[in-house]
Amino acid sequence: MTEQPDLLYPPEERMAAPEPPPEEWLPTVEEMAESLTGFDELAIEARFGKSVTDLSPTISMRAMTFITNRRGGMNDKDAYRESMEPTLKMITAMFRGADQDGDQDGDSEGKG
Repeated sequence: MTEQPDLLYPPEERMAAPEPPPEEWLPTVEEMAESLTGFDELAIEARFGKSVTDLSPTISMRAMTFITNRRGGMNDKDAYRESMEPTLKMITAMFRGADQDGDQDGDSEGKG
């Protein structure tokens, strides 16, 4: 018996992954940090064990992802898990200008 094709959607629509947003729509880590409220800062400190200013660059990106998830309606536990499970490559793709070292626009802290 041959398998019937799904005629409701063409194959390219059934198999295509959603397109990521254009990079210009993405915030930078700095823009996200500037948008933090005091409540956001307290939530980061509670979940990450350090103040925002004491986090490493890559953990800062995860903290900003945590806040994005909270603002999207997740509870803190789920938002934290969703910010820690993705690979670093996936996290950096969420921010404009972030590279694999967590730097913005290729500028390293303490250099230049």
